[in-house]
Amino acid sequence: FWNNYKDLSTLELKISAEDLELLPPKEAYFVEFLLRNISGIATHKVSFSEEMLSRKLGISVQEIQDRIQYLEEKELVEYVDGSADSIKFLKPRNTREFQGKYWNEFQQIQRNKLQKWEEMKYFIRETDYCKMKMILTYFGEKNAQNCYKCYVCQPLNSTQNLSAQILNALNEKPLTFDEVRAKLNLSGKEEIFETLVSLLNEHKIKMLDYKTYTTNEQ
Repeated sequence: FWNNYKDLSTLELKISAEDLELLPPKEAYFVEFLLRNISGIATHKVSFSEEMLSRKLGISVQEIQDRIQYLEEKELVEYVDGSADSIKFLKPRNTREFQGKYWNEFQQIQRNKLQKWEEMKYFIRETDYCKMKMILTYFGEKNAQNCYKCYVCQPLNSTQNLSAQILNALNEKPLTFDEVRAKLNLSGKEEIFETLVSLLNEHKIKMLDYKTYTTNEQ
């Protein structure tokens, strides 16, 4: 029968996340926009509304369709326009074909679950990167920053606090290493020494003589 009713369109991304970095900036931005706003297109066909994307980007539905069709021409996506008229053929269900189709989809779902499990294991075991930054990056956030609150960031945050304490003490007057240590009432010589060296390298402090430190502002 002839179908002239408006259906939802479908879209599926045909490139990997690694290949996304190789695209020109304009195309990469639009693909990232699609990934953020149409959940699941990286792994399977998803129904969506061009009107919704049009409202979010502030451009016409026709321009949304043109951009997606351009990506399809470059074989970056698979797109079916739900507004296009179509002919649907009614026929008895082929059980063998039906089972094969859904078995393949089931296998794809299982592979996706396994991939997500591997990603979750990596997230749990990774101890060198900020957890919040990893989450934001996973969901496509650009220029994500460290949160300074998770257990990975806390040691870094502690070092920054020590730097601030040393700078505050040296702003009052020049101090030797032992005087800095006594002023802050700290016992860890190595941590204080490493922080002083770091501040010297960052040109935030300087040495008045071979053992006395002061800030560059004095």
